[in-house]
Amino acid sequence: MTFSQKPRVRFAPSPTGFLHVGGARTALFNWLFARHEGGTLILRIEDTDVERNKPELVQGILDGLKWLGVEWDEGPFFQSQRTEMYRAAAERILASGAGFPCYCKGASYAGADAVDELEGEGDDEGPKASKAPACPCRDYSEAERAAKQKEGIPFAIRFRTPRTGATKFEDAVFGSREIQNADIEDFVLLRSNGVPTYQLSVVVDDIDMKITHIIRGADHLSNTPKQALIYQALGATAPIFAHVPLILGADRTRLSKRHGATSVGSYADEGFLPEAFRNFLALLGWSAGEDLEYMRTPDLIARFSLSGISRTNAMFDRAKLEWFNTQYLQKPPVEEVLPYVEAELKRAKLWDGSQASSDPAWFAHAVDLIRPRTRLLGDFTGWARAFFTDDFQYETEAREKFWKDERLPGMLSKIADALAALPDWNHDACDAALRAVAASEAVKAGLLINATRVAIVGRAVAPPLFETMVILGKDRTIARLRRAVPAISAH
Repeated sequence: MTFSQKPRVRFAPSPTGFLHVGGARTALFNWLFARHEGGTLILRIEDTDVERNKPELVQGILDGLKWLGVEWDEGPFFQSQRTEMYRAAAERILASGAGFPCYCKGASYAGADAVDELEGEGDDEGPKASKAPACPCRDYSEAERAAKQKEGIPFAIRFRTPRTGATKFEDAVFGSREIQNADIEDFVLLRSNGVPTYQLSVVVDDIDMKITHIIRGADHLSNTPKQALIYQALGATAPIFAHVPLILGADRTRLSKRHGATSVGSYADEGFLPEAFRNFLALLGWSAGEDLEYMRTPDLIARFSLSGISRTNAMFDRAKLEWFNTQYLQKPPVEEVLPYVEAELKRAKLWDGSQASSDPAWFAHAVDLIRPRTRLLGDFTGWARAFFTDDFQYETEAREKFWKDERLPGMLSKIADALAALPDWNHDACDAALRAVAASEAVKAGLLINATRVAIVGRAVAPPLFETMVILGKDRTIARLRRAVPAISAH
């Protein structure tokens, strides 16, 4: 699909919580579309709900977007700084006859989240009844309105929804949509305290920001007829809508806290890579049209289109996300992974003064050896801790399984001596030295290989032993073997 002008899209979160998975997916779809089409992504913070908004969460949203790699081109703009524009638009609609003053008790309540007697003000879920009740204020005569004003009763501004006909709009995902106007209540545009509702402010902003496409969650489908009416009343052409499917948990209910972590920051803290998370999110409700899963970000941008968005709700699969993370830890050039591992080592205070920080070639070699067995970044400071520090523990299960033979202290001492005598430190030399000790002691090489692995990295499962010994180096390997001798004897 091609467009007559470069698309302008927006991501418009409310600072009522951190950036969650659903919002991150919406932001990503907008970003991919903008990048694919050479368009513009605008970031808008919808913070007019004073009682629910938490300004301190704005930074959390920005940080989540930055970690995800979703870079906006304009903004962030804050609705709380644009309220005069919304009030002026409401007055225009009122003056045109498309709106009317409402003196109903709920609409006149001073609280920003006042509940309208007919319907929730600024409700994001649309009509709740098959036939919406008309507000009695819409039919007041001029004399009746004048009497209300004389009494000093504050008024809200409601939209005068047509009582006949239907409102139609086209959706790039769900196709042609139509709702009977009789099913749409006379919704509030501006509360009596001057606070705009969501329906009004979002349309005014989208007109002012010249938004061409609105890509958002399917839960907003029911808002769209109201917004289409506001566009008409303001003499503006509505953008192209594209409502994306919801994200469900394993129990097929909408993804929420009960399903585990839902904020992007939580996944960053757990050790997921941003590009892995992008790849995973992109496939929640979108397909490239081929049986593709592992797609680097440039490929996602090149392939993304609104036509690839599904109408079917997506399932959040934690195991699949972890699979993507392993792909992005293992497949890209090791140089791409190093900055993330470095950050993880710094977080665990294993970086400054370590060999990893002073020897870039060694660091790259070590990460390349370890990464085939990793799932999350935390693995580099978890089971692989012994590669970056001498401060590690012997795994209890490994000790009990591989340090049972009472002859091991003496044999490990002999291995240490044999390794110390090696003129060259490489895989084959280390292998030969250990096997020679096994032969002289008349034991299987596997007994000493397993015991040595526990001695030098503290675990039963780790990368191949002799490659590990080469990475650790001669001095560290021998020192760890000698340190293990009394620990085995004590065991």
